[in-house]
Amino acid sequence: MNIRPQVLIVEDLIDIPQIYVDLLLLISPMDFYFAQTAKEAILKIQELGSALSLILCDYSMPGASGVAVLRFNLENYRRPFCLITGGSLDSMEGLEDVHFDGKTNHFISKPLDEVQFISKMRILIQAEEAANSNQ
Repeated sequence: MNIRPQVLIVEDLIDIPQIYVDLLLLISPMDFYFAQTAKEAILKIQELGSALSLILCDYSMPGASGVAVLRFNLENYRRPFCLITGGSLDSMEGLEDVHFDGKTNHFISKPLDEVQFISKMRILIQAEEAANSNQ
């Protein structure tokens, strides 16, 4: 039985999630969930838990940043994660001890390179699918 990937998109700007959805659908059919704040994202992660195949999260949001979502995920669920920002890793606070390994988590800078984005998301989703098929 093939289960469609479950993707949480965390982004405070209204128009951006549709861009991610359109690009991700080029990889395969998926189901999407959305949050506009770190607090909403954490609640959605708690609700969906290990069913999530991927979390895409903006760094800069009102209230807590995407780092809060990343840390919650790392401490509780360890779902594949991609942090997206307009800056560089060096300019982001709270990530000094986080390792973006390219297998379970990625970092992507804006403006978005669509080919790179699709390639990185494909790696995360396929790694998750492979892990689930080995269980």
